[in-house]
Amino acid sequence: IRAYTQPLNWTHPHLLKEGNHSQLIVNGTPFLVAGGELGNSSASSSEYMTPVWIKLKQMNLNTVIAPVYWELMEPSEGNFDFSLIDDLVINARKNNLKLILLWFGTWKNSMSCYAPGWVKTNQMRFPRTENSEGKTAEIISPFSKEALTADKKAFVKLMQHIRQTDAKEQTVIMMQVENEIGMLPEARDHSAYANIEFHKQAPSKFLNYLMANKNSLLPELKKIWEENRFKTSGTWEDIFGKSLATDELFMAWNFGLYVEEIAKAGKEVYNIPMFVNAALNRSGKKPGDYPSAGPLPHVMDVWKAAAPSIDFLSPDFYNPDFKHWCDLYTRSSNPLFIPEHRFE
Repeated sequence: IRAYTQPLNWTHPHLLKEGNHSQLIVNGTPFLVAGGELGNSSASSSEYMTPVWIKLKQMNLNTVIAPVYWELMEPSEGNFDFSLIDDLVINARKNNLKLILLWFGTWKNSMSCYAPGWVKTNQMRFPRTENSEGKTAEIISPFSKEALTADKKAFVKLMQHIRQTDAKEQTVIMMQVENEIGMLPEARDHSAYANIEFHKQAPSKFLNYLMANKNSLLPELKKIWEENRFKTSGTWEDIFGKSLATDELFMAWNFGLYVEEIAKAGKEVYNIPMFVNAALNRSGKKPGDYPSAGPLPHVMDVWKAAAPSIDFLSPDFYNPDFKHWCDLYTRSSNPLFIPEHRFE
């Protein structure tokens, strides 16, 4: 793939917003995604993908949603290998397909299983979340500054490479930042640093968002705030009460801040649409029973406040209540995009 080093004079993929509606523009014209997503590890081998491209073409798709793996792209710290990404782009072009890339970075399905080995094996530098009894989980803590720095560096390198090799053709049309972020098996991180942050004064940036948008907040968050008399100062528990719901709000804010830094830095390099996806919660389940604090409908306002560089929040479907969840995700002018659902 040839790298473009001259300034770009063509329009990049973007969302055109008119009123409450958004339209994806690719190569200067409206583009409707008729896509399919590859399996989690399908794109980890060029050989595996060879017969798959033929099948994708036969399905009359126009877009493929494909993972990009931090562990394979940066197998050792500071050493980057873009060969799998280049292979995806080359074959997508050959088959007249667009790509939406999923960044399997710090988190994938809540866990940190696709982070590089040099990250996973150094828990002193890249600490994990802890439950209330001090037991660690396979989830890198969003309070890890080292993890954020490393993930952001890798993501920026990826976006630089895509800009240099693909901006003119616009094969890559959107990016998903992380994958199905969520806290398990408890609603929040109880590590020492997380506890310090939890008991501090709630961040003014979030409180200012609440006050500025009080009349348009979604009912789930507004109800919790109203039950505590719309307080505008104090700790998280002072403002929202002592509950698992408060724990989830706290984590949603901090997951959102982490993703915002990565997305913002990536967009500064190549500004194409970026989104995050959620594993949906189920009726009757408490925070911690499902992947909590991800970009779920009841914490959408928290994510919007924490991560303004994210263009939209997306649901992944593994339960049957399709219209119900779509209706929740199209509130607040959030564009509906469904990256993933079960086969049947």
